[in-house]
Amino acid sequence: MKTKVRAIANNDLVFLWWSVEKKIPGCLGFSVRRGTPDGREEPLPAWVGFDRARTAVQSKNTDIWPIQAFQWKDVTAPKNVDLKYRIIPIGGTPAHPTPMADPIIETPVIRMTSSFAAAEITFNRGLIATQSLNRKLRELGKGRDELKRCIGEAGDPFRERLARDMIAAVVSLLRRAQTEGGKCLCALYELTDEELISELEKTAGTEIILSNSDNKDQKDYDGGNRPARVRLHQCGNVQVHDRFLNNQKLGQRIGHNKFVVYLDGQGSPQSVVTGSTNWTPTGLCAQTNNTIRLDVPAVAGHYREYWDELLKDTENNNSAQGKELRQWALGNSRTHRLPQNKGDVTLWFSPNTQKRTKGDATPADVTEVYEAIRKASKGVLFLVFNPGSPSIVKEIKETTQKRKTEGKYLFVRGAISDAATARASAVRIYSRSVLTAPDALITGVGGIPDDFGYWVKELYKLGHAVIHDKLIVIDPFSKDSVVITGSHNLGYKASYMNDENMVIIRGNRQVAEAYATHVLDVVNHFRWRYKLQGLAEEDRTEDAWSDLEDDDRWQDFYYRTNMLKSRDRFFLEE
Repeated sequence: MKTKVRAIANNDLVFLWWSVEKKIPGCLGFSVRRGTPDGREEPLPAWVGFDRARTAVQSKNTDIWPIQAFQWKDVTAPKNVDLKYRIIPIGGTPAHPTPMADPIIETPVIRMTSSFAAAEITFNRGLIATQSLNRKLRELGKGRDELKRCIGEAGDPFRERLARDMIAAVVSLLRRAQTEGGKCLCALYELTDEELISELEKTAGTEIILSNSDNKDQKDYDGGNRPARVRLHQCGNVQVHDRFLNNQKLGQRIGHNKFVVYLDGQGSPQSVVTGSTNWTPTGLCAQTNNTIRLDVPAVAGHYREYWDELLKDTENNNSAQGKELRQWALGNSRTHRLPQNKGDVTLWFSPNTQKRTKGDATPADVTEVYEAIRKASKGVLFLVFNPGSPSIVKEIKETTQKRKTEGKYLFVRGAISDAATARASAVRIYSRSVLTAPDALITGVGGIPDDFGYWVKELYKLGHAVIHDKLIVIDPFSKDSVVITGSHNLGYKASYMNDENMVIIRGNRQVAEAYATHVLDVVNHFRWRYKLQGLAEEDRTEDAWSDLEDDDRWQDFYYRTNMLKSRDRFFLEE
């Protein structure tokens, strides 16, 4: 029986997608077994089993509770180890599951890592709407307030569990400066995390352009950052440049950057860290976020130029986002080659419009993003917090509709954190014709609202944001892949009114697959949970998926239409 498989990974998980040409009679699902170079092989954990009223089996792995789907993620894989997976159909009965001989699917070798040539890419595990976390909170008798306290304390198990590698990634250049004697230039929006503030204090020569961050509860335009600002002004190692935007009207302009440039001992720029992660406990632990470090001197030098322009605007124009800064940002987008012929990176900085308030004209950086979306060959993946309007969400929906009118294929998967934007944009478009139909799913966020079946009620947010990424991935399995990341919220307002940076990486498939792994993980995590929010409690018990089917009928959903073929055209065709 013909099969196909793809394995993709980043620093946080390995994602597996596979396909079988036709239904497997008697198959109760698949076991996924992970093999390591020392010859060991073990089934992955599973969390949902067969009807507990009829089966007493409680062993939680995929040999016993098989996967009734054609995808799975491994969140327990060891990092930086060569891994190979075998996907085995399971037959027998729910009480006595047994492996079947055919078809057995094997993946190529895959490695869970954050290292990609000159790029170091890190994702946190900021999803708190998970069964494992919420079961642990319930076991310890902890709630929302206790979790908030825990994620702010260095070394706390909940903080370590959710931040994963993100803390080390965010401060990597500060620690490099501490050991090599270089210097760091920072541009930060929110700064409240004790561990990160301490790292700044330990890094001699650090200069920070620190914007104001309002305390929304108290309507205080700098209530968020003031404690760190006062403290760092008193620290001999650090020089703080206060960048106060919008001190009259809250919520208008923000200094939204979160980047660090490393200068070596001779003052030459060598590396930059940027991304979506604010320097707060929630940014590290309770929102989905990404960070990228580019060890490319030309890229670091470009960020240094922007930092200098921000400093001039801060000192000469009272943080006015003046004409000189705007002209520089508009005229100084440049493209840099990545080492080893691994593609290139284009940088944009904001504000980059002549007009100081949001207008109708599409900003130059957003125009380039729109063009990339329109040129997508097979698919567009995205995550956004609150892009405002107009934004990439509107452009993606319009592109999807245009492809539908033209009878052209396009695979779209996206998730939106902002509730109002999600309600207006959530969509599922699918046609039975795999060759002539968009396959688009855009979802909001949510948590499991009640205990039922194998599931327990979930806490799913600690603050305003759940998804905080600002991220687009286009055609990730192609030599023409595009990744768009940085601090820019991917809407007009960010270009007109905010301090922002945007990174566009083209032609690096490894990088694109790492980001695609993250987007698909988040979208798949929330798509069912978001649907649950709209079901009445009695329907959640009766209609929501609560346990495994006890025969091979679970496959009918995939084979009665071309849905599997549509998905496979994106994932499994080169």
